[in-house]
Amino acid sequence: MTRFDYRRAFFVSAGLLALLLTAGGAYLLGSIRVYSTNQAAGNSLVDQLPQVLHADSASGGKTVSTATGRLDENTECLFVLDHQTGVLSCLIINPRTATTGGVYVANVATQLQLDKLGDLDFVMVTGYNAFGIAGVGGILRPASCLCYVVEGNSGRAVAYSLSYNRTALQQGAVQQGALEVVWQGVFRQEALKRN
Repeated sequence: MTRFDYRRAFFVSAGLLALLLTAGGAYLLGSIRVYSTNQAAGNSLVDQLPQVLHADSASGGKTVSTATGRLDENTECLFVLDHQTGVLSCLIINPRTATTGGVYVANVATQLQLDKLGDLDFVMVTGYNAFGIAGVGGILRPASCLCYVVEGNSGRAVAYSLSYNRTALQQGAVQQGALEVVWQGVFRQEALKRN
């Protein structure tokens, strides 16, 4: 009676699975085509990724939430919300120097009229700024992103953005200011009735 070698079977199976996934993935990526107005049809998705993919991300913990957003086509910003204080900070990352190019802040707890701090249920994401910012003109430009902050216990939400001086950013000057409220509302029916 021959003894079955589990280790060998595992490694052979894993190798075959990796081979199939690699071959299947290459076939799948090679067969997907992206058609755009500025490039000829027939280019593969792999060739297009750096030009079409702009991923923002968000993550939250018990005492802090973070999210990334695009200030403009070349510059990213990092939003950090401190759950203990309700203070939202936006750090602009200078694309030339890889240093902090700006700091903008807002007090979310004050804006949402939250009475108690420390036991708040915050969630935060970024999105595209289609609204612009009232009164922004001249050398100031509105950021391309919004930062949405939602507080689960109260049922309230707010969206922030900022205006910045692109020339000052390119010259390495550190900017600072207040995050500006672009939108505010409620999402829970009980909160809608109270307001």
